[in-house]
Amino acid sequence: YEIAQCLVGSEMCIRDRDATLAATVPLTEKIRLIMSGGYTWQKAIDLTDSDAKNYKDQLPYTPLHSGNASAIVETPWVNVGYSAVGVGKRYYLSQNIPENEIEGYLEHTMSLSHEFALGGCRLLLQAEIINLTDEQYDVIKYYPMPGRSWRLTGTIEF
Repeated sequence: YEIAQCLVGSEMCIRDRDATLAATVPLTEKIRLIMSGGYTWQKAIDLTDSDAKNYKDQLPYTPLHSGNASAIVETPWVNVGYSAVGVGKRYYLSQNIPENEIEGYLEHTMSLSHEFALGGCRLLLQAEIINLTDEQYDVIKYYPMPGRSWRLTGTIEF
């Protein structure tokens, strides 16, 4: 769908396109593959001052392209997941010039999880490796994100 907010006298104009796909595929009677993905194209431009150098430039920190994909293999023993989130180049200041550009990035995550029945409760245990490839990137200029990290979580549902 499209959102267009390009009103006369507006300070910005935003147009975007979003696409999302999801599918579940049974591999055997007890094992299934769950896949999903999404893509966003977003043109968000500055219309504040038609005489400014940044007139009609992409707004700071707003990538033109971004997306995600994931796949989970669910089994009775353990669920194995993989996901990737990608963000295209963007600018950290209003003027869209090479000196203000922040490179895009692609972050990968792997996970293992299992859900247990405990009486009348459910316990979900999950282990994740975040930024699997240890890519160094900035979401905000001069604020580097951590490299590879690990996360263990447990959730009880009453």
